[in-house]
Amino acid sequence: MAMVNEQGKENGHAPIGFANPALYALGQSALYESLFHDITVGDNTNATSGPIDFPAVPGYDLATGLGTPTPALLDALAPPVGPILRPILNVLSGGNGNGQIDPNECNDLTVTITNAGPVRATGVEGVLVSGSYPAIVISQSIAPFPDVPPFSSVTATVPFEISSSPDFACGSPVQLSLTLKCDQDTSESPIVFGFGARLARRWHFRPTRRSQFRSPSTPPALLRA
Repeated sequence: MAMVNEQGKENGHAPIGFANPALYALGQSALYESLFHDITVGDNTNATSGPIDFPAVPGYDLATGLGTPTPALLDALAPPVGPILRPILNVLSGGNGNGQIDPNECNDLTVTITNAGPVRATGVEGVLVSGSYPAIVISQSIAPFPDVPPFSSVTATVPFEISSSPDFACGSPVQLSLTLKCDQDTSESPIVFGFGARLARRWHFRPTRRSQFRSPSTPPALLRA
C-alpha cells in the first residue's frame, strides 16, 4: 500500500485509505488474472481432519485470499493521470472586424488549448454550446484539434462559428460552454466562458478535475488575466 500511495501522490490521487473494497472489486472483475497470482496450493486444514478446513481453490479463498499481487495492480489502484486539456487563448475574427460580438453578424472563434497532463492527447475535439441562445447561436459547434503532446499547446484546425441575432443587445454577456474531449478522456468537463460583448483574448481557469476524469458538479471558476 505504501507503493500505491506513493504512485497515487505522483498522479494526483488522495491516499487509498481502506483498500479492501477496491481490492475485492478488482478480484471479482475480468482483470483478476492480470492483477493477481492465484494461489491454488497450500490448503489450511486441521491435522486431525477437524470440521473447519480452508482449501486453496481457484479465485478467492480463505486460505490464500485473492492471491499475490502482480505489478499491474499498482496501476489499477493508482492509475496514471491522463491528458488535462484546458483552453488558454481565443481569437474572435469576422463580423465587422472590431473584435467583438455585435448584433446581426457572424464571427469565427479560434481556440488554443494546452495539455497540462503527462499523457499525449489524441482524437481531440471541442464542442461549443451557447448559453445565450437564441440571441447567440453556434452554427459551427464542433472543432477538431491536433494531437496535444504533454505540456504543449495547439490551436483548433477550424474555428467555431458564432452568429448573433438582430435583437442581440450590444454589451450583453455571452455565455459559451466549451467541452474538450479526447480518446483518453471519455467524460465531459464543461468549462464556461463568461464574456461581455468583447471577448477577452486570454483567460485563466481554475478547473475542477476528476477522480480518473470525472465531470465536476459545478463549472470551474473563471479568472480574467
